Amino acid sequence: SFDVTCVCNMYKRPESLVKQVSALEQQTLKPKEILLYQDGIAGDDYKIELLDSLKKRFSNIKIAAENTGVWERFRFAKDAASSPYVCVFDDDTIPGERWLENCHAQMMEHEGVYGTNGIILKDEKNYPLKGFLNVGWHAPVAKTTQVDFVGHSWFFPRKCLDYMFDGTEQFQSLKYVGEDMCISIKAKEHGILTYVPPHPSSDISLWGSIPLFGRIFGTS
Repeated sequence: SFDVTCVCNMYKRPESLVKQVSALEQQTLKPKEILLYQDGIAGDDYKIELLDSLKKRFSNIKIAAENTGVWERFRFAKDAASSPYVCVFDDDTIPGERWLENCHAQMMEHEGVYGTNGIILKDEKNYPLKGFLNVGWHAPVAKTTQVDFVGHSWFFPRKCLDYMFDGTEQFQSLKYVGEDMCISIKAKEHGILTYVPPHPSSDISLWGSIPLFGRIFGTS
């Protein structure tokens, strides 16, 4: 199947959302649907309301009343995605136009969780201070590379969302961390490993995060 559901996530960067949804609409492998999870913002002094013209570009939108952290966009994907494959994005990640094509091609060769920034742990007790390697848009690779977990963008079989929320309540209490490790660990329990697909220096269209925007939005 070529059907892929993309899930955008918005917190405090609506300017990146406009670029992100445009990048998804321009993919060589067109997503079946694009969903949006809009996380809430603590306090009453700052609120984001999207224009109707932007809302119409999404098949489904969920707006949280309060800040829910990093896990809920995956739960939303679990409940709302209708495709056999799902791709979830951080709100600072703008993919190249062949990103979905790249992930799907690798998936047809070998089922896995594919992402744009991979971590290979060398000294897990000292992560994230030291003892790890980056693979992906931070450190381009010419061929698919197995990693321990990925971030910024996740492309996976929809069933991985069921695995992710199976008996992991204690980890979900970690509001701002852990979702990236969790999906890879739970998928691995079912024989599904995690990879970074090719991010060749010669072709940024294949990348899951265009470096210029990754640096701008990632540090905003």
